[in-house]
Amino acid sequence: MQSARFIPFRKQDIVDMCSEELKSSTQKTSFKQFCDLLASLIHYDYHPTLESLKIIAHRLFLLMIHIH
Repeated sequence: MQSARFIPFRKQDIVDMCSEELKSSTQKTSFKQFCDLLASLIHYDYHPTLESLKIIAHRLFLLMIHIH
């Protein structure tokens, strides 16, 4: 797995900064639609990982309350 890099901006800030570089409102709209589709694809691809993490966190929580 490739190591992640921290980007000190919110996703929406990056989309806004990039779209400001575009000339026409049509280009800006198309770019923002592309970004929405890309975000949906990434969310879909990582959804199983997120659900696995939630299951693990829940099991740890149950274990911790059982111990105490």
